[in-house]
Amino acid sequence: MSILRRSLAALAVALLGLGLTGCGGSDSKVTVAVLRGKVTVNKKAVNTGIVTAYKSGSKVTETNINPDGTYEFQDPSSGEYQLTVTKTETPTPYGKPVKVPAKYADPATSGLTATVTSGQPNEKNLELDAK
Repeated sequence: MSILRRSLAALAVALLGLGLTGCGGSDSKVTVAVLRGKVTVNKKAVNTGIVTAYKSGSKVTETNINPDGTYEFQDPSSGEYQLTVTKTETPTPYGKPVKVPAKYADPATSGLTATVTSGQPNEKNLELDAK
């Protein structure tokens, strides 16, 4: 009886191990969408502020601009977005804030758009004009 019990226990452990690893193997991974880019005004990086994403006229999400001018939205849904850039006037340890014209704070006047395709990285640099 004890040999039969040990054999069944070994079989149960083996089956449990197969169940935990799944059929995809260890090389399978899930890729999520990302929308990222760099915000510049006249080719100078915007070192502080917020990028906001709108879809069908409604605010969806926002993210901070990093000191090097980059921004990133994690796992946005597929589709077309209108983007805005708002800045802060507060000096940072990274230098004086770059002036962002007011038109970029409104999705109706910013002219900034991005298309997101799910399951892959999407890049959209926001090259703003100081005028």
